[in-house]
Amino acid sequence: IMEKPGHVPELLRAVRETAYALGRDEDDATEVVLEHFAFVSTFMYERVDAREHPYGKIVQIIDLSAVGMSDVLGIEVFGFLREYSTSAKIANIERVHRVFIVNPPPGFTFVFNACKPLISTKTLKQIVVCASVDDARREMSKVMSLDKVPKEYGGACTCGRCWRGDANEDALHAYVHELNHRRE
Repeated sequence: IMEKPGHVPELLRAVRETAYALGRDEDDATEVVLEHFAFVSTFMYERVDAREHPYGKIVQIIDLSAVGMSDVLGIEVFGFLREYSTSAKIANIERVHRVFIVNPPPGFTFVFNACKPLISTKTLKQIVVCASVDDARREMSKVMSLDKVPKEYGGACTCGRCWRGDANEDALHAYVHELNHRRE
C-alpha cells in the first residue's frame, strides 16, 4: 500500500470543500477520511490479501514529500494522525508488518519523537522513518524484496503502474463503482 505524496492533507481539504459545496458544513473531514482509510484497508484485507493472521501482513509506504511542517503541525492533520493512530492500533496492528515513512519534511523527526510516548512499543517497532531514498532502500530490503517497490522509494519497480493501473487499484475502483451504482 502506498499513500501518494501529500495525500492526507489533500483528502482533508477535498472533503471539507465538498461538504461546504453540499451545504454540509458540519461534516467532520477527519472522520470522513478515517472512514476512507478503513474502507480501503477492509477491501485490502478481504480481497487483496485475505490470508489469515499471521500470514496476511502488509507493508505500507507513506510518502511525506509533499507535506510541509504546517501540515504536520496543523490542528486538522495532527488531529487526523492522532485519530488514525488510535484506530490503526485497534484494527491494523496484527495485519501491519511495517510502515515506512519516506521523505519527511524538515522537523518531522522532532514532532515524531515528541509523539513517541503516546504510541505503544509494539506500534513503534513497526514504524520506520526514512530520511532519504538510500535509507528507504536499506530499511525495506531488510524485510522484503524490492522488486515491487517503486524506484522513487529505492525499489526496482519501473512499471509506472504503482499509483494507477495496478490490478488491485483497478479492482478497488470497480468495487467502489459497483457500490455506488447499488445506491441508485
